[in-house]
Amino acid sequence: MTLRFNADNPKELRHVGRILELGGVVALPTDIAYGVAADASNVEAVKHAYAVLERSVGEPSIIHLGHARQLKDWAVDIPKVAETLVDEHWPGALTLLLHRHPHVSPLVTGGGHSIALRVPAQEQLRELLSKFNLGIIAPSIGDSYCTAQDAHGLLDGKIDGVLDSGECSASAKSTIIDLRGKQPVITREGSVPAASLAELLGTDIPVV
Repeated sequence: MTLRFNADNPKELRHVGRILELGGVVALPTDIAYGVAADASNVEAVKHAYAVLERSVGEPSIIHLGHARQLKDWAVDIPKVAETLVDEHWPGALTLLLHRHPHVSPLVTGGGHSIALRVPAQEQLRELLSKFNLGIIAPSIGDSYCTAQDAHGLLDGKIDGVLDSGECSASAKSTIIDLRGKQPVITREGSVPAASLAELLGTDIPVV
């Protein structure tokens, strides 16, 4: 049986953090829809999350962090422009594509040397990740799975728990900006418009 936890209850929120810390798998709210979450540093937990969603092991995932201070735990060669972007758009719908830290398993990056990172707007999720200093994968169950009830109905018995934080409210995916080269490049335009990023950085940013 899959347990249900109330995100507004600090004790239950800590319980979910402990489950993730111990290698469990939990459905929880990202900004758009509920996702299946696992500690991104735990290879077996990541494999379990992929298996639950019947996705190929090694499919790249965005790593969700609790705060910007965790960036250096997951990425290297972070350019100064990242600080400007983080100050303006984190928490929120901007994902930074950076060079993967050597300790990060390529299992969460699709075998590549890059890593996608963001701090979500969802308040309880940020609190959870900050308190336990976690980075998680949380691939979406599907865009129509916007409530804990939706997630629980599909995954009951397959995962350890569901964190109920009400209905997800964002309507568009995060914008992904690649900062690995000499010039930033937008690889997916989402909630944060390319024009606003170009204005912030004072340079044209190609969308590819």
